[in-house]
Amino acid sequence: MSGQVIDRVDLADEAGSIMLYDYMAKDMKDGRNLMRVDADGNILWKALPPTTQDCFTGMNWDGETLTANTWSCYRVTVDLQNGDVTVLFFTK
Repeated sequence: MSGQVIDRVDLADEAGSIMLYDYMAKDMKDGRNLMRVDADGNILWKALPPTTQDCFTGMNWDGETLTANTWSCYRVTVDLQNGDVTVLFFTK
């Protein structure tokens, strides 16, 4: 995977990592710049932003819940098992 990592959270018990890449990177033009990788670096899922022409700009892991912000001003939760996104609210 090319591109600059903006944020990274290593999960407990060698469960891999959550990676947030720079949305301007060539590989990230589809907006799916938030992903989970396993301990070997294999991509398990890429989260799909809630709207087209959108991407992820920040994330937070509190040990139980993964939340993220998008360029289009949404605050979302991301299912750690499959990357499904649920909109919490519009922040603008």
